[in-house]
Amino acid sequence: MFLETEKHALHALPSQRYEYAHFKEAKAGFDYHVALDKTHFYSVPYQYAGKMTLIRWNSRTVEVFCEGERIACHIRNQNERNRYITDPAHMPENHRAVSEWTPQRFKNWAAKTGEHTLRYITRLMERKDHCAQAFRTCAAILRLASKVPAAQMENASAEAMTLNVYTYACFSSLLESFKKDKPVAHENLRGKIYYQGGTRNVK
Repeated sequence: MFLETEKHALHALPSQRYEYAHFKEAKAGFDYHVALDKTHFYSVPYQYAGKMTLIRWNSRTVEVFCEGERIACHIRNQNERNRYITDPAHMPENHRAVSEWTPQRFKNWAAKTGEHTLRYITRLMERKDHCAQAFRTCAAILRLASKVPAAQMENASAEAMTLNVYTYACFSSLLESFKKDKPVAHENLRGKIYYQGGTRNVK
């Protein structure tokens, strides 16, 4: 029965094995990228910035849907150092981000704190293939400036450039080190040597 009625109707097997797909909802950021995880971001057409999307991914591809329509498709990025995958066709004209999020806006924001902060934010954007890829990091770092004195932010920015540190996590840790108070020197304060034993001068 198989040879007579079915064999001749069979099609060739797919060139690739079936692979289970994963799904998640994610809101496209103001930099028109969606976060697949904490380290990888994929672009969508800039018109979809701020909209909810559905991401479908497997080991090979990442697809992004909005209201049932596929709006982006990327090859899955497995490189932990290359965090942003950006299709130039998704970018607005003249590399401008929507909602007036532009490189100059971040520079003006940084300049309010000081020269070192401005230089640091400028370098951070220049390190990316597309400046919009740095917008999330710039915004997160500059928000820290509202929580500390300008001098601490300036010192951290200068040190970050010296150490070649250009991630939010590393910059935040560096800033914390500048926030720690220096030990107070006073004749009535006893340090660890006093409690190690030996001769004590007690008045």
